[in-house]
Formats: sequence, structure tokens, C-alpha cells
Amino acid sequence: MLVRKGFRFRLYPDREQVAALIRWESTLRCLWNLANEQRLIGLSRPHDERKYISAFDQINELTELRAAFPWIAEVPRNVCAQLLVELDKAWQRCFKKLADQPRWKRKGRDRLGVCERPSPRSSARPRGEPTVVSKATGDTLAATIMIKHFKDGTAQLWTHDGKRPLGKRTTLAKAQAREAAIKARQAAEGKKG
Repeated sequence: MLVRKGFRFRLYPDREQVAALIRWESTLRCLWNLANEQRLIGLSRPHDERKYISAFDQINELTELRAAFPWIAEVPRNVCAQLLVELDKAWQRCFKKLADQPRWKRKGRDRLGVCERPSPRSSARPRGEPTVVSKATGDTLAATIMIKHFKDGTAQLWTHDGKRPLGKRTTLAKAQAREAAIKARQAAEGKKG
């Protein structure tokens, strides 16, 4: 029996490293747009003169590009090459009619995954590995609630299934006070019923 195991590591870069990663992300976005433009120019030629550029062609041209522009050379070559392979996969999906044509990457809209930053429009769960500390029965929905702790020292009340937050992230003391208020209200409602 073959057992596959993977490990995920979270990095905590300092300010200089975050700045470097953001520069890399901008460089990779520019490289994506440049490579995408090269492919569009090759495909816009008349039908008998079309040139289908592959990832390998663009990776071979990467050496000259890195020599001409030192800000591209700042990003490791294998990272740039992987980006070109991903663009090639996107074009292959387009040719097979499985996806639309690859679009331009724009700052603020498209992230390339080099540096994790919170999105102001994101309604996703907060980052960090939460740990369940205490449970009580919830307010009007009579669902179980829990306090989740996060690595940055904040806490938040969540439904027992962890799918819906009950309020904003706050300090642990405020979250515990809210939990105690919910318990007291439920106890009072239980005595009335």
C-alpha cells in the first residue's frame, strides 16, 4: 500500500521579506501579461502565418529577458518558468474549449499566490488555525457556539459547525463576555419555559 503524505508550512516573513514577495508578485504579473501578449500576437496573424508559441519557447527566451531586465532576474528562474507553464495550461484549456481565453492580470484584482494578503472583499473565514476553547448553546437559533482562538491573539464566536461567525473578531475577554451573556440569557429562557 502506497501512503502519500504532504506537509504544509506557514511562513511568517518580516517586513523586508513581505516587500520582496510583493515585488515578485508584481514582476510575475508583468511576465504573465507579457507572455500572454506574445501569444496573442502570434495568434492574430493570418491563418497560414500563425505561430503557436509553447511554454518551452517562452522559457528559452526567459534567459535573454532576465539579462535585459534585472528586476525580472530578482525572481528565481524556476518560479518564472512555472508561471509560463501555467499560462500554457490555460491556453491549452482554451483551445480544448474547456475555459475562456486567459485574461490579463491586474493589480488589485488578480493574485498570483506569492504573498498572502487579506482581501477587503473576501467573506471567507479568518486566517489562522482556530482552536475550540469552550462551547455553549447559541442564542435564538439554539445552535451550539464556540470561541475560536487565532494566532494573532484575537478570538471570535462561531457556530458549532464552524461555518458562520457570530460577530467580528475581537479580544478573548470580549468573546468570553459575549458567550457568558448568551449562556445567561438561555438559562433565563429555560427557567421561563
